[in-house]
Order: sequence, then structure tokens, then C-alpha cells
Amino acid sequence: MAIRADSYSSTAEVKAFTRHLLDGQTAFNTTTRPRATELEGFIDKASGVLNVALSVGGFTPSAIIANTTAKLACSDWVTNYAVRYVELTQRGTGYSEAEGSR
Repeated sequence: MAIRADSYSSTAEVKAFTRHLLDGQTAFNTTTRPRATELEGFIDKASGVLNVALSVGGFTPSAIIANTTAKLACSDWVTNYAVRYVELTQRGTGYSEAEGSR
């Protein structure tokens, strides 16, 4: 699987925020949680949500991608959303004020 052409962000951008979850791996792959293909799906899903919202305002993905400033803002939003998905794939420990707790 590959990230769709009308999607924003990348696995590398998400990795910058979630490197601590890779258990020594250098990138998301078939042994990480989530797997690389699952992360690409997260990016595509978040991008889809954003593209639908943008279309309500009359914008098309191609218009956003052509504008480097707009693309940067959209990429940041999608990265943030995908990072949340990645964190949700991790085993929860219950709530407390300790680090690593949901």
C-alpha cells in the first residue's frame, strides 16, 4: 500500500513524533505496532476527513497541494491526527497521573 496522491503528511513526519514507540526499529514496518501499511491508512483516513471539510469550502486537493503554504498546514493537521491513531494502537495502562498512562 502507498499513501494516496491526495493525502498529506508522510510516515517520516509521523515517526518524528512517535519514534519512542518503534522499539529500536528505524521506521514503521511489518513488525512495528502499527505496521507501516496501517500507518499509511491512518494518513489516508485523516487526509480524507480534511479533504471533505475543504471541499465544503470549495477547495480541491489539487488546489491545496499546489499551494505550498496550504499544503504545509494540511500536512501538519494530518500528521497530528495520524499520531493520535498511532498512540491508540498502543496497549493502554489505565488512567493515572504517571507517564505512559491514558
